Amino acid sequence: GQTAVLPSQALVTGSVFQNAYAKSEVEQLQLKGRFEFGEYSGLDFGVSTTEVNNRTAYAFMQRDTWGGVGTPADYADDIWFADNMANYFDSFSGASSPSFTGQFLMFDFERLAARAAELTGHPEWYRAPSVFEQDLRTTEKSKSAFVQWSTTVDGAIPIHLAAGMRYEKTDVTSSAQVPVATGIQWQADNELNLVYGQSTFATRTGSYDYMLPSLDVKFDLSDSVVMRGSWGKTIGRPGWNDIKGGQTLDRIVRVDGGTGSTGDPNLKPLLSENFDLSLEWYYGDASYMSAGWFSKDIDNFIGVTQRIDQGGSDGETPFNLHTPIGGAYWNAAIANGCPGGDVVCIRDYIFANYNGQAGVTQTGTANGHATGIILGLPTDPLANFRITTVANQRSAALSGFEFNLQHVFGDSGFGFSANYTLVDSPNLTYNNASNGQQFALVGLSDSANLVGFYDKDAWQIRAAYNWRDEFLSGVFDGVGPNPNYVEAFGQLDLSIGYKINENLTIQFEGINI
Repeated sequence: GQTAVLPSQALVTGSVFQNAYAKSEVEQLQLKGRFEFGEYSGLDFGVSTTEVNNRTAYAFMQRDTWGGVGTPADYADDIWFADNMANYFDSFSGASSPSFTGQFLMFDFERLAARAAELTGHPEWYRAPSVFEQDLRTTEKSKSAFVQWSTTVDGAIPIHLAAGMRYEKTDVTSSAQVPVATGIQWQADNELNLVYGQSTFATRTGSYDYMLPSLDVKFDLSDSVVMRGSWGKTIGRPGWNDIKGGQTLDRIVRVDGGTGSTGDPNLKPLLSENFDLSLEWYYGDASYMSAGWFSKDIDNFIGVTQRIDQGGSDGETPFNLHTPIGGAYWNAAIANGCPGGDVVCIRDYIFANYNGQAGVTQTGTANGHATGIILGLPTDPLANFRITTVANQRSAALSGFEFNLQHVFGDSGFGFSANYTLVDSPNLTYNNASNGQQFALVGLSDSANLVGFYDKDAWQIRAAYNWRDEFLSGVFDGVGPNPNYVEAFGQLDLSIGYKINENLTIQFEGINI
């Protein structure tokens, strides 16, 4: 019948302290020039070099003491104080009811950490470590050169042409220091955690180069109507998280196995061959409407995959980790009456019959059940780890239409703009009726925008409604291959600006109002 936890019942259980560092640096040099050939033709050219350095580093102090540190009597009750969910969320279910009891305990952090350190005798357990155990560093060095010739051909329908070529070369070096797991210990009913040894550094490399041609044509059908067409190849570089090396295993391991992740510095960029056509009508000084069609043939799609590893090495961090789940002690507990899914019964049996033997250390009791550590032994089964990684998976195509309209009402300052984008990608959608890993493009959907504005004299007012259709946001969740979607949504934003003088403007913005 109890509806809330009282300060007299509270104590420290597990805790996590993290020290994190992140830095990104970009150094870039560009040189560009142009040769003029008469009045209508020219040759643009240029070279560039770019170096991108990314670094993320982490250090964790995690204590999985879910049985508790000491007893509630070891903590002063005034360390804790009650708070209520209704203070933070107006729409919290039942918050407006006088009988609402969405209560939870807050605490004095410094006092609580100091008391836990005093009870355990290990103050280092309750502060963030100063030495990084994961240190991931990636350098991308790119060199490029381009040349583009442009000209205008006069005639009944003037034609503007631009043809070019771009060369891109990129070298990737990823150095990763990651902790090496040396074992698995069963420290709580449903959770196991990794035991770590020394961290190791490993370096992996990758490279790619591409020739990227382009052709753009513009037809002046009349003084107010323009037709455009373009063809070209472009690349989309892998994200920083995708190319950083270092296979990391998550600290917490479940009864059915663990999880981890790794990147791949040798990923190739997404390569797209693009076709675009548009027809544009400029029927006023600031008013126009247009319709366009686009198509993209894409190679090297980067997708997320998972593999199940029991041991061995991916070339970086070897692991052969034995789990007590399904081991000799586990099997003995089941043989003597414990159900296979009753981990509390199994742990109690192991501590009662094997405490002090290899890998078994009972530290106490909590709520009538034994607490302590059970280590995986060399004779126990190897743990399964579900490793999430990225890979260049396949080729596919997508196409669509885009419609735009902007209208300004004379000199009034009032106007509006609207656009709608329709995307068709039948080979890139997720089949919800099919099990197992699938390739699908994340983040693809139709979208629309409607903007009303007033821009005159000192005032600038803009209200924008942005809509996006449902889209796939992920192809894996915590248990394996499963689609995750973001429902269709709309957002209304407002901005108001007033120019007081040449040096001062007041601006108000409302996001998702």
